[in-house]
Amino acid sequence: MEKQIKILIEHLEFRYGNAAFNYTDSKTSTTLEFEIENIELRPEFEVLKPYFVKVSKSKNISVEIFAEFENGAFYLMRQNM
Repeated sequence: MEKQIKILIEHLEFRYGNAAFNYTDSKTSTTLEFEIENIELRPEFEVLKPYFVKVSKSKNISVEIFAEFENGAFYLMRQNM
């Protein structure tokens, strides 16, 4: 599976060193968690989501995701912003 998707900024979960989001594959109904690495990110950024929307003038980010499916399980995933 290789797709370009839009994720609402409010659906991002900020963590130490990354932001995570879930994506549900419509073909397999499997929910996958992807992480966008950035060493500057912190959980405290959760409260800044409305600010990020205002400054970027967009409620979404575009992300390219890739996952390989083998023997009933996803075994390789990556994403690019």
